[in-house]
Amino acid sequence: MPTRAEPRAKASFPIKRGVRQGDPLSPKLFSPVLENIFLKLNWEDFGLNINRFRLNHLRFTDGLVLFEEKPEILKQMIQSLSKESETARLK
Repeated sequence: MPTRAEPRAKASFPIKRGVRQGDPLSPKLFSPVLENIFLKLNWEDFGLNINRFRLNHLRFTDGLVLFEEKPEILKQMIQSLSKESETARLK
């Protein structure tokens, strides 16, 4: 089933796998898989120091935000998250 990024887009692309956006099952699958991935990551020293608490990510129903002041550490976080996501077959 081909789709377009927006209604006026000229190019379309096929959807090959995954859960459709808006599918009520999607958050129920995404959250526990993501929880399992974050349990494997060693990010205790990464993130922003907020009142002696390290905030390195926020998880939402269908996405996440990573926090880190140093770009090289953020790159390392993205790489480790990508590696664990591949292991969980999210990529």
